Amino acid sequence: AAHSSVDYEFPAIGATTITLGTTTSYVGSREGEFGSTTARSVYPAYAETDVRAVAERGAWSVSLYCDNVTDKRGVIAGGLNTSNPAAFTIIRPRIAGVTLSRRF
Repeated sequence: AAHSSVDYEFPAIGATTITLGTTTSYVGSREGEFGSTTARSVYPAYAETDVRAVAERGAWSVSLYCDNVTDKRGVIAGGLNTSNPAAFTIIRPRIAGVTLSRRF
């Protein structure tokens, strides 16, 4: 597994600060649950990339984000030696949003 994150902050108009960032996580292939037999599921490798942009001015900030930009379906559990061998748990699909906040 590997994880990297980069953020770049710079001044914008007036007292506004902009931050742009990205995070990438990589999980290699691995075997699933142990069970009563030696057979185990093999989960394939996957990489997940998140991006974000934040504008701050005084106590206010607005954030734009998109997690799992490439909409990968990385497997994290399930398969052989589980209660339902045909079911798998995957990472969260692509999600994007906006957050407006104020510090008090």
